[in-house]
Amino acid sequence: MTDTFHYKHTTLGVLGGMGPITSAQFIKTIYQLCQETDEYSMPRVRLVSEPDIPDRTTSIKASDTTLLESRLCSLLERMVPDVDKILICCFTAHALVPGFPDDIRKKLINLVTYSDQLLRQLDKKTLFIASEGVHEVELFPLALYENVVMLRREDRKTAHQLIYDHLKKGANYDHVEKSLFALLDAYNCTQIFGGCTDIHLLKMWDGLTLNIVDPLYEIASEFAGRLSQVNE
Repeated sequence: MTDTFHYKHTTLGVLGGMGPITSAQFIKTIYQLCQETDEYSMPRVRLVSEPDIPDRTTSIKASDTTLLESRLCSLLERMVPDVDKILICCFTAHALVPGFPDDIRKKLINLVTYSDQLLRQLDKKTLFIASEGVHEVELFPLALYENVVMLRREDRKTAHQLIYDHLKKGANYDHVEKSLFALLDAYNCTQIFGGCTDIHLLKMWDGLTLNIVDPLYEIASEFAGRLSQVNE
């Protein structure tokens, strides 16, 4: 987070479709959080939503990410000339970032780097919720964060199913929240950290009573505000 840019002079490119409802909601969140009353002054955002990108968790578990990486790079390369910053709306996909060409990485808002700083700043015990793919590739050094509580392996599967069976389908948010409250009680925590971008859907749900630290919400807030510092 070393670069500062003003949103009025920045076009944000969002590679979405992973899942499509989440990336669409992220764009909506940016505009919902805008304090500008003049629509002509609102941020410029270009969404590329490609739901047919190979599933990240499945590819990683099969130790076969060649097609996934090729597809991501092809889409991102086409975005590079038309935007100033790029956000990949999927945590697990960031496991492939080291292999991306330099022109992509220079414009990338790295969700992992951004989230790392949020995780270090937590001041209360927080339950980390993510897909199994995030745990599989060990995107975060979770054991090193003072206030992060990790799920046991069997509960990681439960969280993964909540994400894939409900959030990705944009359905049953009340069931997801109830299940997450049960996990919070089991681990003696009072809030969760969204280590999966689909948690953003729950964060923006009108009926939300759960405390959620959501990186996508924080990025949307910064981009919709006066100044933003969301680069590596």
